[in-house]
Amino acid sequence: MKRLSMEELQQQINDWNSKYPVGTTVKVEGYDEEKVTKTEARILFEQKAVIYLEGHNGYFDLVDCAPIDESEDSGD
Repeated sequence: MKRLSMEELQQQINDWNSKYPVGTTVKVEGYDEEKVTKTEARILFEQKAVIYLEGHNGYFDLVDCAPIDESEDSGD
């Protein structure tokens, strides 16, 4: 996997944070249950974009998180 430049990481974070506020429900690779974001995305160790989720003390790589479209669950 290609390592992103700092500019690419920052753009990835800016894009995520502009679309998905804290409290967004996400699906995380490797987990069956839905999770909720508790922070904005940020750069960690100057090499990865991460986010913190409710109920967890550690970070999750942003590429492993996908926002859930709440309208899919509307029952229409």
